[in-house]
Amino acid sequence: MLVLTSNGISNNDLHYTIHQYIKKQGFKKAALVVTADDVYKENNWNVPKLKSELESLGLEVVLFDFDTDSIDMLETVDVIEFNGGNPFYLLDRLNKAGVKEFLQDFSKNNIIIGTSAGSFVMQKSINLVNMFSSNINTVGLKDLSAMDLTDVEILPHFNKLHDRFPNVDDLSSEYSRKTNSEIIPLKDGEALLVDEEGVIHLFKNTQ
Repeated sequence: MLVLTSNGISNNDLHYTIHQYIKKQGFKKAALVVTADDVYKENNWNVPKLKSELESLGLEVVLFDFDTDSIDMLETVDVIEFNGGNPFYLLDRLNKAGVKEFLQDFSKNNIIIGTSAGSFVMQKSINLVNMFSSNINTVGLKDLSAMDLTDVEILPHFNKLHDRFPNVDDLSSEYSRKTNSEIIPLKDGEALLVDEEGVIHLFKNTQ
């Protein structure tokens, strides 16, 4: 199962759906990946919230950093969630760790959750990020191909992007036209879930 979110498992319907799946599968443990914030890591402001959300699903949570920890640790968990931060930095570290195949296999029988930047790197590429935030490519990443866990492309924090980029709709349409792809905008509180059968489920914000 793959879950792409804007700001975590803050949607009640999504939380219920994941919780039911976790109970059915008997999942016990989750890793929260903090790599994307290359400055604050485990002290990132969003980590306590994401950790609490995972714990509310009945999971024991450990923090994981691709900069310091061994991938062997990820083989002991049932759920992996990727925190937000710098998608260029995170993708660079995932590439260097050589975990693309591991994550693709993991998502078939377990759960991978992405939050913001963590969602971007699960897609085919982060080219969409480059349209809006190329200035944060501090690692000089040239190849923007990502983990390729899904053909879907989302644009998280869509409600906030309008404030920063008044032409976000035009840019998204231009990207879709050039890449022949559909972009699914996600506001905070919204998410997209790809189940084990490959079926896509949208969880919209009803608040």
